Amino acid sequence: MRFQYKSVAPTATLNSHFTFSDLPPPISVLPEKYPSQISSYPLSLSPNALVPSMEKKMEYPDDPIFVLIKAREKKNIDIAQKTYKWVFSPQTEKKVIGFQGGKKIYLVFFVKEIQMFMGIAQYKSMNFGKKYFKPTATISWIFNSTLNKNNTRHLLNPYNSGKPIYEGCDGQIIKTDIGEELLRIYSESTRGKL
Repeated sequence: MRFQYKSVAPTATLNSHFTFSDLPPPISVLPEKYPSQISSYPLSLSPNALVPSMEKKMEYPDDPIFVLIKAREKKNIDIAQKTYKWVFSPQTEKKVIGFQGGKKIYLVFFVKEIQMFMGIAQYKSMNFGKKYFKPTATISWIFNSTLNKNNTRHLLNPYNSGKPIYEGCDGQIIKTDIGEELLRIYSESTRGKL
């Protein structure tokens, strides 16, 4: 059954008289006859709500800062654990550099290939210059063992719509109390291995 709409096309203009009724229908039910309405949404807004992207607008009061690092392959983490170096994606690099200045920054490594955490490291500094092919971070490993994501399903990140921490994108900020609980879980999981 297809949804029926009146022929009057809704208009959306951001001004002092803007109301929710001015929005076109949600994209999930938008009929094919109004494809042009999709492009009328302001870029800073999600299609179905007047809520700016938290990543773009929010200044995090957290200290320390926990940053999720999504690696595609385990071998990349293996190299980082031996060299104590990591090359960020461009967007994550900008974010981490922006947090420098007194706050501790912890990097939470998760590998997509095996769907497991691979450790937590503290960010120390960024290295630039001819010696490095790309800007390279110096890191110090706190934990460098695997942790099954099933052990962290209850750790929901309010900075990512309450989703489990491993579902964030590369560079996603993890709320401090959630990150500290992950540290505790890691500590308990490695206690018997020491």
